[in-house]
Amino acid sequence: MFDEEKRNKYKKDLEIDFSILEHNWANHSVLYMDWGELHAESVAKRDRKKEELDLKQSYLDSAIRSNPEEYGIVTKLTEAGVTATIKTQDDYKVLIQELIDSNEEVAVLTCAKTAFEHRKKALEGITQLYCAGYFAKPNIPTKAQEDLGGGMRKAQQKAFEDDNGRLKKRKKIVER
Repeated sequence: MFDEEKRNKYKKDLEIDFSILEHNWANHSVLYMDWGELHAESVAKRDRKKEELDLKQSYLDSAIRSNPEEYGIVTKLTEAGVTATIKTQDDYKVLIQELIDSNEEVAVLTCAKTAFEHRKKALEGITQLYCAGYFAKPNIPTKAQEDLGGGMRKAQQKAFEDDNGRLKKRKKIVER
């Protein structure tokens, strides 16, 4: 089964921090490769588990056909009966569960790889917005600022300075 720690790690690795966009770009390929390697390892692990399961099935098939009474078959030996008996064996059930867990891990890591491809596209889009000035502070002309309350800001600053005793003691260097 795919553990929660790995699941949380890839979710964290997918996050984009807008304040360090260049870092996100710099480490994206490394993250993609790390998760790609994990994906490849989990596919190999799953394939090995399939082989192990096939070998166990062959072993059980041969053993049941050699000695059906040992496995509880007292009637006529049929293909369906052998297959059903194989599926009831505890060690076969354990391998089936391990294969299911391996398939889950492969599926999650496949999603992680796809998510990193989406992350790359998001980084491209965010970079384009950044270059276009989307995240820039609004540029309001000085005349408009004064018309919209530039005088109000000066009055608020003056009132603050008048109420603050420590600021009253300070020498004023430049008067605004």
